[in-house]
Amino acid sequence: MILRLLFSISLLLPLSSFSAELLNREDGSAITYYLERNSTSDKSPVLLVIIQGSDCNSVSKNRLIKNQLKYVWPQADVLTVEKYGIDSTLVYSDSVEREDCPKQYMQRDNLEQRVTDIKQVMDVSRDKYHYGSVIVLGGSEGAVVANILASKVDYIDATVSFSGGGRWFKDDVLHSMSVDTDNPSKVKEDAANFGEMVKYILSAKPFELEMSNHGYGWWRSVLSVDQQVVLSSVTSPVLIIQGGKDTSVPPKKVSQMIEILQGAGKNNIDYLFYPELDHVLQDKEGNSQMSEVAKEINIWLKKVMRNSGN
Repeated sequence: MILRLLFSISLLLPLSSFSAELLNREDGSAITYYLERNSTSDKSPVLLVIIQGSDCNSVSKNRLIKNQLKYVWPQADVLTVEKYGIDSTLVYSDSVEREDCPKQYMQRDNLEQRVTDIKQVMDVSRDKYHYGSVIVLGGSEGAVVANILASKVDYIDATVSFSGGGRWFKDDVLHSMSVDTDNPSKVKEDAANFGEMVKYILSAKPFELEMSNHGYGWWRSVLSVDQQVVLSSVTSPVLIIQGGKDTSVPPKKVSQMIEILQGAGKNNIDYLFYPELDHVLQDKEGNSQMSEVAKEINIWLKKVMRNSGN
């Protein structure tokens, strides 16, 4: 059941690669990133940073980014950043439990590492090309990363996050388990076991763990983050998008979190709810509605970017 949750925003197929660029981390390893420039001048108006989900795949092979998400702001330069230990040489796989997932990725990937890496690349790109505005967009785990970035980086003009779950990741996993209505006793047992695992991970010292292509650091990271607290500290415009038929994160928990935040006066947070769409924003027939959602995102961005003077 946990595995169902951990696939990222999908529709991932090989695509023509961008030129990879490298930037050194403090530990000496290299961050691999791709900057697709739409402008031929040294000064581009908008940088669109797109953040992938939780899968063990190269972002360079994400067809959704290439064909749909980049068009939420078509004139922007598009920045994507690989996770620790991954580059374009990793063959694409739609398997959650892939045997060739890089060891470095398993050991070092977590939310904090992703935020640090992306911010470092954003800083360098912004200084080099003098972007007037920065938009950050992420789906699934990428939505959580986008929200954390928005809470830490003061030059982000707008953030869009979809299918990122509610306040706690534990609720996402339990919701994913509950989908199996054919065997309620098994669901109850799995939920109890998972609850014990959560307690152990949050209280124990680091230990060897490999589950769903993630290690201890990742599990500790996602189970610790409080998205409600994260979003409460964001002052720039944020758009949260959620489908009502999502079996990977609980739509009710997302709506409850938004209601609490807006009730507390967070008028910078807007919410788009699509009752009939799933985790990857497909309808009940399995047809992607991402293009239509992208149009709505573009309308929202034009409004908030104008209001913010960009």
